[in-house]
Amino acid sequence: MLIVVEIELLMFIITEINCILSNVAQACSVPWPHIFAYSDIIAHLTSVYLPLSYYLPPTTRKQSVKSIMIAVSVALTMLSGILAVPWSASTLSRRQDNCPLDVLSCSPREVDRCCLPEHGLLLLVQQWDITVGPRNKFTMHGIWPDTCLGDKVPVDQNRPMQRDPAWCPGSHKEWQGCDDNRIFFDIERRLENYPNKTDGFMEQMETFWPSNNGNNNCFWSHEWNRHGTCVSNLDPSCKSDPVEGEDIYAFFSKALELRSKYDLHQALAARGIFPNQRARVNINRIRNAIQKKFNVGPSLRCKNGALNEITLYFKVKNGDQYVPVQPPHSNWKGSCTDTVSFPPKDL
Repeated sequence: MLIVVEIELLMFIITEINCILSNVAQACSVPWPHIFAYSDIIAHLTSVYLPLSYYLPPTTRKQSVKSIMIAVSVALTMLSGILAVPWSASTLSRRQDNCPLDVLSCSPREVDRCCLPEHGLLLLVQQWDITVGPRNKFTMHGIWPDTCLGDKVPVDQNRPMQRDPAWCPGSHKEWQGCDDNRIFFDIERRLENYPNKTDGFMEQMETFWPSNNGNNNCFWSHEWNRHGTCVSNLDPSCKSDPVEGEDIYAFFSKALELRSKYDLHQALAARGIFPNQRARVNINRIRNAIQKKFNVGPSLRCKNGALNEITLYFKVKNGDQYVPVQPPHSNWKGSCTDTVSFPPKDL
């Protein structure tokens, strides 16, 4: 009987540690902070089962003691390995229990807002601003949550409007996002101070998410306040062990990751579409080039007859896996005419 118990405990330990190492929180029966409770399991094996084994017949006792010591040895080895892993607080705090695997946002199945963005869609909005950014790259405007029908996230207009700080160009009052407790106007500082950011992250922000008026902090703060606070599964209350600033960093780092993966300039260039001061481009060529590259179509926005923004749409699964989807509406042309200018950057 004792041998069976020891084997079951050993299998439990191995299963849980494998779960944590593979970063699949849904399969774990205990969250990360309770990993240290395994020391209690080891203590229980040695202080309870080991003494009890001495009351067994001699032939059974030897095997029982041997199996207990094997269980303790393996558990100690596994725990030592776990504690030696250089876990970052960011990685550990992303563990959210009881989230279904491979369920897309906007599916009929009801899923907790901590598992998937509650509004359903995320829009990756890249802009072609001839005054900023690398000559051969679109830069970020934002990543915006929308409803599954493609509508803007509804705003609770019973909340007081807030004004951007006076030092922000174009300061005006508006309803700021979805969580008054996470409205900040110093996002640049918060990103700089976040301890677990990747090397070169701030340089990427400055390169690929620049403001055209020179005030990156105000631009980034607006994007976070208006849009980032509405991405429900980034809410720190969803985390078992939240790290200050993790939600903000996750929002911006995911956007940069998607911008790099869905390189619009590269997609257009592959179909022979390059910035040109004189030539105009048929917008169907632009749409088809992006469809060919990413297997989904975009929606476009133009300004003064020139291509200004290209938006790709995503649903989400498994917390932070973004799956590109077709636009939810038929008006993909936006404000663009049949042909548009695509001027080179004037840097």
